[in-house]
Amino acid sequence: MGAYNNIDPAIAGLLDGLDHDTISRCTKETAGIAYGLPVFMYAGNDVGAYAYHNNRSYVIFDADFVTGNSIDVTVDGEAVTTVPWNSTHDDTMTDLKNQIETDITGATVTLVGTGGNNRDFYITIEDDGDRVVTAVVTGGASQAVATITYDSTMVFKGMSVFTQQESAVKTDLEDNVIDAADAKYSLTDPINILVHGGIHGITADAVQSQTQAYCVASGGDQGKLTDDPTDNVILDGVFFEQDVSAAGIAKVRVNK
Repeated sequence: MGAYNNIDPAIAGLLDGLDHDTISRCTKETAGIAYGLPVFMYAGNDVGAYAYHNNRSYVIFDADFVTGNSIDVTVDGEAVTTVPWNSTHDDTMTDLKNQIETDITGATVTLVGTGGNNRDFYITIEDDGDRVVTAVVTGGASQAVATITYDSTMVFKGMSVFTQQESAVKTDLEDNVIDAADAKYSLTDPINILVHGGIHGITADAVQSQTQAYCVASGGDQGKLTDDPTDNVILDGVFFEQDVSAAGIAKVRVNK
């Protein structure tokens, strides 16, 4: 951990200073939540804690459906029952919404109607997954093409706090490894979340002190901290208090 009065800062989730406010919730992340990462929840659910996910997809077609069209959608690899043309474009869109909600557990489909043309919708699932959606139209005289993007409906709650664990590796009498504890909160563990104070957080890249903190929204570093706002998620009230020259651990201040 470090010498007396010189605590090693290279411990993700280690608190900094004496002024801290924390809360405890339940880890709902299947893969667990590492120490020193942003923690998120869903509006209206003040129990379950998650790492960051793009849990919502936005689907927009470039034209109306026409007679003879069939629409095939998959959500996270699960196929939705094919939706055939039904009298009008609007009726077919309603059928598509209803079929997705019927076939995909936990899915809510919201028809948007951008520009009044009723060609776009959101698919939202409040879980610990990142949406992967496909939508293909076949048949008929013409086929609309879908463009699909992703974002999140999660709400930032705070930072996961380091908690001392027992020995990282457990063995049986023959020295076979039977359990290797990770530096994280596992599924269903109570998780301590810093909502005010200083903490050492995991960064995806170099950061500068006194800059706004963001959560990396996609890719291999998803869920880590950065000071790059491009396509990332702002963490309101979170600022870096330390320069680091590469990915690693940096001191941050949470003021929620």
